[in-house]
Amino acid sequence: MREQLGLDFAEIRLRLNKERIAKGKDPNLSNSGVANRYNRTAPVLFSASGMSFVPLNERGNMNGRQKVAWSDKNDNILVACVKEFEAKKWAEVAAMFNERSGQNADDECVSSRYTML
Repeated sequence: MREQLGLDFAEIRLRLNKERIAKGKDPNLSNSGVANRYNRTAPVLFSASGMSFVPLNERGNMNGRQKVAWSDKNDNILVACVKEFEAKKWAEVAAMFNERSGQNADDECVSSRYTML
């Protein structure tokens, strides 16, 4: 189901548990259990078909995402992006708070108060 239908483990769990219910069994499979079973059996199935198995975490492009080459430079870019987002976030939170409460709090005020909660 993962390879042929492109389903994620949550969807596979739902389908398998539905089949279990139809057979009168407990629907007790978890996402983690399905993922663990995949990781154990997929290499064997691939090998039996004459194919090479590449673990999901080692695939270069999965669901349109590529692995990131983390470096000090990229870490600094990430930190800057989070700081920029946080600044915008608190301005938006302050605006929402002011609209709902009738108060006039700025972003620093709501950020500080939220940290205290």
